[in-house]
Amino acid sequence: LVRTEDGADRLVGGAAPSPRPWLRIALMSVGRSSGAEYLLHALRALLQTHPARVSDPLRSSIEIVVVNNHAPPEAHSVLLRAKQLYGGRVVFVEKEAAAARACRATPKVKGDVAKEPVFRQTCDLVGGLEALLAMP
Repeated sequence: LVRTEDGADRLVGGAAPSPRPWLRIALMSVGRSSGAEYLLHALRALLQTHPARVSDPLRSSIEIVVVNNHAPPEAHSVLLRAKQLYGGRVVFVEKEAAAARACRATPKVKGDVAKEPVFRQTCDLVGGLEALLAMP
């Protein structure tokens, strides 16, 4: 695969590369103690506009990804149900726990105004973004 001057990727010998999505829609999700099903509602709404037929060209152009930002990941019961319902049309990934831990280990600057829960959520977001960046 070679990038040309116009920015396009051109195949030079070998098999064709697998198509990358043009648009990746990512939802970060954590379980709620109330069992609220925000994730299921959001996925249902997104999938109503996402082509169901695999042969539809938009189907491979748009990818829906859910990042499980819950700790421990297996305790997110709504996400487990979402996997059962939509596993064939949605990609599910786990946050990069190591990235989140490294963020939490970063020493705070004197005078930091971020409260502990905000700092923890920010670090969890870092772990989720790392998981997305690791995707092909």
